[in-house]
Amino acid sequence: MGSASEPEVFALRLLTSSTSSRFGRDFVEFEINNAGSVRYVNKSTYHGADMIRKGFKVSSLVVAKIKDMVRESGILSVNDEKWPKPGPNDGAQEIEIVLDGKYLWLETCALVSRNDTMKSSDPEGLSKLHLLSEDIQEILLAFTNFRFKSSPFG
Repeated sequence: MGSASEPEVFALRLLTSSTSSRFGRDFVEFEINNAGSVRYVNKSTYHGADMIRKGFKVSSLVVAKIKDMVRESGILSVNDEKWPKPGPNDGAQEIEIVLDGKYLWLETCALVSRNDTMKSSDPEGLSKLHLLSEDIQEILLAFTNFRFKSSPFG
């Protein structure tokens, strides 16, 4: 934890990419930091779609909740040594975290369902990644959609 004069460093990046196709690789990436800055990138090759990039701020309460989710998930004590690695044309899932003076970067092949985690040689660790990634992506996507798609005036 940072002192009163030195704020705690926090950053989180999630990346989920699909398998490569003749059109390229699709991916969704979220980043959030201690200042509440969120960055969302969605690259889709579906019918020549453009890359979507959005940025916005969330409150310190949202940042605190995400930090709590990371701590409570147990992901900070996990390593990816036994996880299946993505091949050059495979989808991938990555998480990068700076929190509580720790730096963590984990990578595995794309996880489609909880069942995928149970088939691995580290089902507990992979399950922690899968569940935390799903939860954080849902929260940040909800904020992204709210910020850029809703209008109280129709």
